[in-house]
Amino acid sequence: MTQLDKAKSGLRLAQILFEETESLERSEEEVNKAVIIADSIQGSSALDIQLRLYELQIQIQMEMKKFRLAKNTLRIASSIAAKQELHWWTYQFCLLKARMFFLVNDFAGSLTTLNQGATLASKRGDFDLKMAFWIVAGQYSLMLSNWDQANVYLQKLTPHMGLDEALGLAASTTTAPPLKESSSTVPPSMPQQPADMTQPMKSQQFLIEGIKVVDREFSVNDYASSTIYVRRNQRWFSLLMMSMLLHLADVLLLKFDLVSAEETILKATYWSKVCGMWDVFKWRISLSIGMTMQLGGRLEEALEWYGICLSHSEGNHKDPEGYEAKTLAIINTALVHCGERFFNLQKVKELQLEAKARHTSSMSTNLLCALHILDSWTKEGVIPARQHLQEALKLSSTLVNTQLRSLTLLLLGNVYLQTHDEQAEKMLIAGFMHAVKTGNQVIAAATGSCLKDLYLATSQGIKASQQTKQNIPILETVDKVFQLQPMAPLLSQE
Repeated sequence: MTQLDKAKSGLRLAQILFEETESLERSEEEVNKAVIIADSIQGSSALDIQLRLYELQIQIQMEMKKFRLAKNTLRIASSIAAKQELHWWTYQFCLLKARMFFLVNDFAGSLTTLNQGATLASKRGDFDLKMAFWIVAGQYSLMLSNWDQANVYLQKLTPHMGLDEALGLAASTTTAPPLKESSSTVPPSMPQQPADMTQPMKSQQFLIEGIKVVDREFSVNDYASSTIYVRRNQRWFSLLMMSMLLHLADVLLLKFDLVSAEETILKATYWSKVCGMWDVFKWRISLSIGMTMQLGGRLEEALEWYGICLSHSEGNHKDPEGYEAKTLAIINTALVHCGERFFNLQKVKELQLEAKARHTSSMSTNLLCALHILDSWTKEGVIPARQHLQEALKLSSTLVNTQLRSLTLLLLGNVYLQTHDEQAEKMLIAGFMHAVKTGNQVIAAATGSCLKDLYLATSQGIKASQQTKQNIPILETVDKVFQLQPMAPLLSQE
């Protein structure tokens, strides 16, 4: 067993001991040993394991109230992350540092740290992370009954959530975080982050824990009281819950977990109606439902929900997020009409022109990538189509929306097939491996089928047989998803 394998085993053992048992001393012992092993490995091969070990070590130290040790470990880990320009780890250690300050009753230090994290996220254009820092700062403020401070962060968040009217606040000109991207029969997913494949899982865990906190707040507080502070607290948690549920649905779509995504959207719908905010959130929820339907192959329903989004996103909500939501719905509608079932080239061109007319210098990379994919469908000739897909491939390399990259590789492979270019097999293999690795089952199934057909057409029987075996479990998974029943009546358009 290599030193790296020993470090990985030590991490897993320490995690199990920390999360599943009450043996903090044993978990601390195991993580300390694993850290020593990881620190001894030369080069960058153990960097991710090293930082994950530091993360766990800090959590254990804080749980054991060894705050001086935790502070020192945070300093070391943060220094490594900054030196290697691993900004996502820098964000994580920033959140842990803020939590440590909060646990030792240094609220000022906690807020300072969170504001520093938000500033870094803003400079890097990681708007979702900036909001995450604000959300945590608001939560800490509420936990200390610091209502005025909590309201400051609520006002910071409001313009980014399209909720000015719900809160009775003046509209802000602050730029909203970029929305999602798009893909052919495969709709886009929300998170706008660099392409670190561990992020969807981390995001899911963070959001689930946040939702538990809000549920707990509502169960232990008496909201029948009419005091302004309690009403303000309730409003904060209502908006926070809606934001987290919708982001969680997007993360689940990114992972092709349609069942959980539907359940989450149902909860968001129920929550919005209970809190009297259905009219405010209707366009955003409609967008999520449309993407879920599209990803699950229920294209007629997807078109209906995109229509609802288009009719609401800019009516009462003339904010940047609503503007990009409408652009996204337009692009996704066009992509549905690119498919065989609803193929309408004239409709695609009309929607394409409408989407391009909405192009701004601040349009997200995701939407730009999707527009290039649309261009590849509508341009006549192999060379223009290939050029647009190559540009889309460059753009998709910076995105966490792995569906876009997998889809682009699939389409590029098919373009090369038309000219019998040997690059076709390379692109399709890369697309298949990427789709399988990132859980994009629909694209994996389509790419795997293309590869099998390519091998059969070129008399490569052994490769065709091997590919068929790989395709079977993927196709079975996709079939199960496509057999799901439509969403519950709760998602009516009333």
